[in-house]
Amino acid sequence: MSAGSGEPPSLWEDAVLAAAMIAVDPSGLGGVNLRARAGTVRDRWLERAVAFFGPQAPVRRIAAGISEARLAGGLDIGATIAAGRPVVERGVLACADGGVVVLAMAERLDATAAGLVGMALDSGHARIERDGVSAMQPARFALLAIDEGIGEDEAMAPSLADRLGLRIDLNAIGWREAEQPTEAYEVAPARRLLASVSAGDDMVQALCAAALSVGRCSLRGSLHLLRAARASAALRGRLAVTVEDAAVALRLVLGLRPMADDASDEQDDRPVPEEDQGERAPEPPGEDGPASPDEIPQDMLVQAIKALLPRNLLAGLESGRVARSGRGPAGKAGANRGRARRGRAVGFADRPPSPGARPDVLATLRQAAPWQRIRAQEARQAPQPASRLRIRKDDFRYVRYREKTGTTAIFAVDASGSAALERLGETKGAVELLLAESYVRRDSVALIAFRGERAETLLEPTRSLVRAKRCLSALPGGGGTPLASGILAALAMSSAASAKGQTVMTVFLTDGRGNVALDGTTGRERVVEDTGRAARLFRAAGYRSIVIDTAQRPQARAEALAHDLAAEYLPLPRGGAKVVAREISARMEG
Repeated sequence: MSAGSGEPPSLWEDAVLAAAMIAVDPSGLGGVNLRARAGTVRDRWLERAVAFFGPQAPVRRIAAGISEARLAGGLDIGATIAAGRPVVERGVLACADGGVVVLAMAERLDATAAGLVGMALDSGHARIERDGVSAMQPARFALLAIDEGIGEDEAMAPSLADRLGLRIDLNAIGWREAEQPTEAYEVAPARRLLASVSAGDDMVQALCAAALSVGRCSLRGSLHLLRAARASAALRGRLAVTVEDAAVALRLVLGLRPMADDASDEQDDRPVPEEDQGERAPEPPGEDGPASPDEIPQDMLVQAIKALLPRNLLAGLESGRVARSGRGPAGKAGANRGRARRGRAVGFADRPPSPGARPDVLATLRQAAPWQRIRAQEARQAPQPASRLRIRKDDFRYVRYREKTGTTAIFAVDASGSAALERLGETKGAVELLLAESYVRRDSVALIAFRGERAETLLEPTRSLVRAKRCLSALPGGGGTPLASGILAALAMSSAASAKGQTVMTVFLTDGRGNVALDGTTGRERVVEDTGRAARLFRAAGYRSIVIDTAQRPQARAEALAHDLAAEYLPLPRGGAKVVAREISARMEG
């Protein structure tokens, strides 16, 4: 698409334009949040983006599992031992100074690494504060962060995503479209012109108003809009930011894209005022000539920017109806277990984090290397055999792992006669919806039914949605209510899941009217005694739980049961399956 053609740019043309803009102003825009799956289109775009920086620019490709020492740098063990003094090794960020860093699977980058990259983007330096070394190395680069997450729960760390000025999505672009020729951009002249590009106060205020209207309250959002508009103007050879440049910034920074067909249909349906039906003579310019972009009133400029977008898009974003990625996880991911033997490495400790842990050789050498000269002098005075490398007990370092545990949702369902007469059908529907949501969050689910004389485990913790639905559909109703047996069965399953490192959530769906004791008798005193003892055992274990009162009217027994279990009481007298599922799901995610 040629400039000024009036046609909306294609997705691929916007993607290429974003690649050119980040090369024009890498320090101001930070980088690109690239949503793209592996394939020809992504490879093609990366080639274009790297080419804009020139053949001499360094390019470094890193993965999400990169270590802190490799990323920011640290102590060079070999050089330090040879020189007898601390020698700093350059990290990947410092090696990419003046070039590009391509980050694959950015949605899996941990918070520590994301913080290091973010600080380097802000300051232009990679700071090293580890292994007894304190140094700063120049690290001015553009970050191309590839987000390969499938859903919104797999998103880049907000601290890093907020520092990336441009965001594009290549998943909707076909390989044939990526082979189409696009406008040629001259990056070198645009870089020289960028410092001279200005934006008037009205333009700045309009861009800030647009950022606030879509919920971008961060100051970086407004700064990125202004930087992108200036980069677009520099690529076009303009010295002042125009409305066209502002529209480019809205598309590539906020992800707002005009829909030409809808806009044209709305314009065609609008009534034309009588005074506008005839030909209007062009208004003569004033004494100072045509109005410049800086002289456009703010309200007119905001309306002009909004006119380039769908009429209801900004309103939808204001009310939160349009979802945007990078806002945090959508589901519960489980707790973190710090003293784990496997998982993600989060640092080093001077003591074994678990029995039988082996020291990390490189970390131990890094700890001992700066002290070799001092220890060599001590060795000359002590009557002990000389050794080239002197390692002491305090030098040993052990890797600390953090394992993210899963979540096991245990549904203990009252399938007795009273529940069957009341709302067993709605209970089944609610549990089925919750099972589907748990499967989406990759949680394990288990099903316990208590009816007749005892509780029965219908489904051990599993991620198989098919098995869970099959067991639920075969859930019979009728008989007595062995409530105490159901509580003990849920306690046993919760203990087994917790021993495996799982985060446990137990949901009791019952009306609280137990009438069968643990021995199968129906004596009232024995039933109350067994139910109370089972509830106290469950309470002492400290597992999180919810009691859903499934009766048509809230029951005092169900509320008392929730108190004895230290569980949340949730009466839903008129709630259908969807209401019950929604309430439980909200508590599981929180």
